[in-house]
Amino acid sequence: MNAKDHMVSRGFRFLERVGSRDIVFSGISGSVSYNPHDNDDIDIFLITKNRRLWTTLLRAFIIRILNGDRKICISLVMDESFAWSFFSQSGDYLLASDSVHVIPYRGGEYYQSLLNNSPFVRRYFPDEVSNGYFPNENDGRSGRLSVEPLVFLLLSVWVILKSMFNNHRYLKENRLAELFATVVSMHSFYFDSEKYHEMRNMVPEGVADE
Repeated sequence: MNAKDHMVSRGFRFLERVGSRDIVFSGISGSVSYNPHDNDDIDIFLITKNRRLWTTLLRAFIIRILNGDRKICISLVMDESFAWSFFSQSGDYLLASDSVHVIPYRGGEYYQSLLNNSPFVRRYFPDEVSNGYFPNENDGRSGRLSVEPLVFLLLSVWVILKSMFNNHRYLKENRLAELFATVVSMHSFYFDSEKYHEMRNMVPEGVADE
């Protein structure tokens, strides 16, 4: 088993433990979906039902702690409404490339429908999408009351403080390429890293502007 297959297998084992409750898509993104190095993190990508993002994220964080695999990084989580809006907006070549390289675990057909409807994916990777659009069945509603706002308030504070601590450590160790911002809202959670901005600047102009 090569390095990529081994890391994908580790990511899939984690996603199996997270399960499918309130999750419409789960997969692996980031460097592992390309050609990873041994020291790369395994970036987890989740799309949840509306108003279930932060309760799902809390469950995933707890499982990660119990799992004990420090290479697992829950780096990108969004709910259905955010996902539909995100993939419907404009985007650059790097974003399109990352999107089509995602390795699905559950909900592959749903994720493919997002790609099929995405202007930037269709622009840069037309061979990766269907000529016909799949319908978006998301109605933007959630069927029951939840503790989502409370979990959002508490958990978002925790992840922001933890990110500040990590960034402070990276600054002290002069690991500037590893600095990142933690972006949170009721509908999304993701890390915006300096390394990713550097990668975007490295995309050849002819490709990025075609």
